[in-house]
Formats: sequence, C-alpha cells, structure tokens
Amino acid sequence: MPTINDPHAQPTLRHLEQLMAQLLDGVILVDPAGTILSANDAALRMHGVRAVDDLGGTAEGYAARFSLRSSSHRELKHREYPLFRLLAGESFPDLIVEVAPAGETEARWIHQVRDVVMDEDGGEPDYLALVICDVSARFDAEARFDAMFRSNPAPAIVVGQLDERIMQVNPGFLALTGFGTDQLVGRKLFTLDLLGALPDPGMIRGRLEA
Repeated sequence: MPTINDPHAQPTLRHLEQLMAQLLDGVILVDPAGTILSANDAALRMHGVRAVDDLGGTAEGYAARFSLRSSSHRELKHREYPLFRLLAGESFPDLIVEVAPAGETEARWIHQVRDVVMDEDGGEPDYLALVICDVSARFDAEARFDAMFRSNPAPAIVVGQLDERIMQVNPGFLALTGFGTDQLVGRKLFTLDLLGALPDPGMIRGRLEA
C-alpha cells in the first residue's frame, strides 16, 4: 500500500488534504495501520491543538492524549474510541462523543463523528477518515433548556409537533396530573385524559397541527 513518503502516493494525499482544507467539518485521516496521516484545521481546533502531531501520531497516541465519553457520560475504553472502531472496520454514522484532554473529567467539546473508508482500486482500504462536527453549542443549549425546564415550578410539557407524542414533562406537570414520567413520555398527547378540563381542547390540537 502507498505510504505518505511514497512519491506515487503524494498526489492522492495532497488532493485529499486540499479537499479537507475547504471543509467546515473536521477530518482526521489515518492509514489502516493506525498512523494519523493528516488533519485539517477544523479538526485541530475541535481538539484544542495547533499541529497534527499534537493529536498523538497514532490511534494509541490519540487515546493517550484525549479522554472520551459516551453521550450518556460513560468513560469509553480505548477500543470504543471512534479511531479504534474505524480501524476495526466498524461503521458508526453520527456517533456522539464527549472529548477532553487526558486527565480532565469535564468535557471540553462534544463531537458528532462518522466514518469514511477510501480505496483506490476497490480492494483493501487505502485511507480511513473520521469526519467530525462540533455540536458543543447545540448540546450546551439543550442542557440549559433542560435545566430551566425542570426547575420551572409551573407545569410544563414538551410535545412533538409532527407525531403529537410527549417528549418531556417537568415535576410541576407530574404533580398536577398525578402521572409518572414513564406513563407519559412517548405517549400521544390526545390519547390521555389530560385536556378534558379545558374549555376547548380542539384549539390545542389545532395549534399543534398549524
């Protein structure tokens, strides 16, 4: 397989790097042996580093420099890191991971990661890539909303506009209705006797469907 030092491989790698440089998403390019060949500026920013070497040089080096957790805040074993799963041939579209420098327990970034496999002749992969989107701002906003929603003393409920299913309820709503969370979340709003006391329940349905 061509290597980064092989003159015949340089045009292919150079073209990939030119393409990567134009992307807003981060891209980390590795070979099947786990060597980090390249990364664009977006990927470096998403890890708080300035140079490709600062990513660790290899999958093992990356794991030594960064601590990853799942979207449920569970610490990931190295074999569960996206880079190792990529090398193992796994596919993981839109995987969410929390990322921090090694030794830190508080996530610095939240990444949405997907895998890309590239080959020149339809055989074994020549290059593997992680494509990374920084979704930290989205998750921060969701966390702030969730905190405000749950701390609001007034009864409140979140309902999906398309399917009219209950997505969230706060403690005030549970106290008002006497239902438990498991009895409400995932159920369709209008299959439950929650709006019977309202003078015009149809108005609520009309606003949801508008």
